[in-house]
Amino acid sequence: MGGKISIHNDIEKHVSAVLLDRRRNLVESWNLKLKPGHTIEQRGDGVIVNEPYTLKLFAGNGSAQNESTKFERRFFAFYNNVIDLKVKISEILAKKRRGWLQLLQLKHLVGEVLPGVRIEDRDYYGEIYEECFIANELVTYLILHKVARSADLAVEMCSILLREGIFQEVIEGQEFMNDFIFFRLDDSHQVVRTQGRLQKSLDTWDNMSNYRFHTFTATASRMLSPRVVEIRAHEGWLEKKSKFGFWQIRFFRILPSDEVRSSSTLAYFNDTVSTELKGEVPTTDIQQVERYERDRSNRIICIKLVPESKLRGSVYLRAPNPDVCERWVVALQKFAKSLSPVDVVKRSALMFVFTDKMVREFAKRLELKKVRRGQSIEEFDTFYLLRQGKIGIFIQGKEGKAPEFYCERTPICFFGESVFHVGSRSPTLRSRRFSFSRSPKMESIKLSMGSRRLSMRSYGKSVIYKAMEESEILRLTPEHREAFLKNFGEVRGRLDVMLRVGIDRCLEKTPFFKELNAAQVAQLKMGLHFHSLKKDEVLFYEGEPGRDFFIVYAGTLVISQYDIQNGREVILKKLKKDDNFGEIALLVPGMPRTATVKATDDALLLSLDEDTFKSFMRLTQLDVNRIMKQDMMSTFEKCEIPFFENISKEKLAERCKIETFDAGTDIFKEGDFGDKSPSLTPAQKKTIKLEFKHTHIHMHVMKMRTSLCGCGRVLVRANTAHKLTRTHARTHKHARTHAHTHTHTHTH
Repeated sequence: MGGKISIHNDIEKHVSAVLLDRRRNLVESWNLKLKPGHTIEQRGDGVIVNEPYTLKLFAGNGSAQNESTKFERRFFAFYNNVIDLKVKISEILAKKRRGWLQLLQLKHLVGEVLPGVRIEDRDYYGEIYEECFIANELVTYLILHKVARSADLAVEMCSILLREGIFQEVIEGQEFMNDFIFFRLDDSHQVVRTQGRLQKSLDTWDNMSNYRFHTFTATASRMLSPRVVEIRAHEGWLEKKSKFGFWQIRFFRILPSDEVRSSSTLAYFNDTVSTELKGEVPTTDIQQVERYERDRSNRIICIKLVPESKLRGSVYLRAPNPDVCERWVVALQKFAKSLSPVDVVKRSALMFVFTDKMVREFAKRLELKKVRRGQSIEEFDTFYLLRQGKIGIFIQGKEGKAPEFYCERTPICFFGESVFHVGSRSPTLRSRRFSFSRSPKMESIKLSMGSRRLSMRSYGKSVIYKAMEESEILRLTPEHREAFLKNFGEVRGRLDVMLRVGIDRCLEKTPFFKELNAAQVAQLKMGLHFHSLKKDEVLFYEGEPGRDFFIVYAGTLVISQYDIQNGREVILKKLKKDDNFGEIALLVPGMPRTATVKATDDALLLSLDEDTFKSFMRLTQLDVNRIMKQDMMSTFEKCEIPFFENISKEKLAERCKIETFDAGTDIFKEGDFGDKSPSLTPAQKKTIKLEFKHTHIHMHVMKMRTSLCGCGRVLVRANTAHKLTRTHARTHKHARTHAHTHTHTHTH
């Protein structure tokens, strides 16, 4: 269950409470006693999610329990890994149809159970029942995905949704049972609308309508693992080729493995209600996943297995249509140990330049080369794509000094792309869906940046590529490159625009990098990555640790957040070309993301990770305050602080310094010399706690403009739901500021 639960006794009686598991045994540390007016903080770590528990509560005057007010409620434990629950005894005892416990349970069950609902028009003995799902299909889903321990518990979960009106009987008065019974889903129910929506599925072999429930990404991020929620959605009918060459239709699911909890298995069954395996392919056995090239219908998936697999050869699957085939290929490739040349190209930034025909022709001309750990790559007139392993980039400094490590590249990456540039060769950029890299020797390379021209001789450094571990690279030799360009000569110009002009444009429009000179920009570009996203693909979820800064190169994305009070997903911002986000991750690496970012169209991003940023700052000997100057100027413009109205924002930024604080750190105390004025940034969700001897202020701010704290007076200016709040407090007696945020700016 996780999280913390604060229980406050707000009635005039003594209260005792116990929590019992499904066998009616007392849960350890859940035997609570509260006097009137007292509060107990209880951890939920010992409570198992999706298991049934019973809360028993007695309220009296401390005498016998049979003279007390009694309360008993059975419920399924829910996730509480983000919020701290605060509940009053009066709320528990209130005679409501749906109390606080039932509401939290209901929201949880909607998110856990409804993704297993397969809504179709059902044909039963010639009669069509529109938009129904089958009870025992849903029970099977809950058991196989380990949502419910048994069929009885699965039925109990679904019965709760039936009583709440989320499930509706097709036949009036029908109870929910593990049987071939039709039910409908009321997707207009208030709780359902806050947790997700129905979307039409392409996974069909006939003309019947087919819908699945998709949980909002921000809602999914509040669960144990949002990536598990993604995997659960991958199930449906596929044809499997037998060893005799016949195609047999089976129902496939990606399931958690019984033997290794952290791994998964591609399992298939005779039908949608069977729990008996017909066969399986452990995901740890998958070497490569690709479309079968000889299939003109573009519907066949080829799964190549590792040599040590108990299954021999390859597994062939056939999807009902090309779109479903692509969905399964993408899902299964997440488990593959390596990618085919075609998929390496498809998942790289090259896909934004190449057509499908170009991808196939380009992949055919790539040669596989294995590189030993420590081996350097010295074929400078060759283009490379990293398929497997890690490649380190080292900067060669002055003579006599050993090369300095700059950054590390992982699959997928490319380098040596300057061979495609029109005219002059430019400093390189690595691409990454996972990562990318750049061209070697830079003695005489010239970089075009608008009106600026840079000779890399003045930079005085060269680049060395070295394998950090056993790696596999796909190389395009000069001969194969010329053969490819003979058929697709227009690619050279397209790549030049994307890798040089387009990147320069993005950097020039990013305030974060406006203070860099041309030489510094050239080195920064070597540390950038391309990161490609498909439509509806999630870049990161709310709550995940942040380690990268992003610039939108092409496409559109949305930033969403889960509104706890209203229980719904809120779109905070739409991102378009040249927008940037996530710079705070470079200053405070690992800080949890405050929102979910998802692509609404095919998108290409530039990213800079924290390790590369640190290396860049070290090699260029830059001060972070100079890098953040434009960002700080923007913060002052948004602050609207009267004291600074007549002072140049540029001069203010020059006098600013970035500092970071861990949660719980004292920013200043009573008696400290008041020579600093802290200003919190960026405009994200913050919690500021100011503690005084006679005054206690606690503010929860969704969008912070600024927070100024000075010795002798406190001024807090915030923008919450477009409402401006100003607070003054004297600090003569005792004052200390308790930091619950991580980053602030102060002026000398």
